[in-house]
Amino acid sequence: MRRRTEDGATLHALAECGHDLQERLTCHQAWIAADRPATAHKYAEVRNKVSIRLGGAVNEAWTLPPVVAPAEMNLGTWGPAQECAPFITDLQHHIERRFGLRWLRRSGR
Repeated sequence: MRRRTEDGATLHALAECGHDLQERLTCHQAWIAADRPATAHKYAEVRNKVSIRLGGAVNEAWTLPPVVAPAEMNLGTWGPAQECAPFITDLQHHIERRFGLRWLRRSGR
């Protein structure tokens, strides 16, 4: 988001990308819920925690001026990645417990 320009076509493309991501996340939520309700609950919980933190970063990104120099393309530690990492790791561990080797052995696969 911080890498945007004031070009209308670029802003339109970014909005389309955002809508596509929202649709994909919703699709994944439904897909997981159809197979594993407990995992879907955990997925929704993590999505909510990440969304709360991501919302602030998105709002901040749109208030900053567009980048004009290549050096400004490096985001460094800007954004919620560090804050969100534990939530994502927790979801990964939940998925590993639900679908790891023990699950495969029990299911006969």
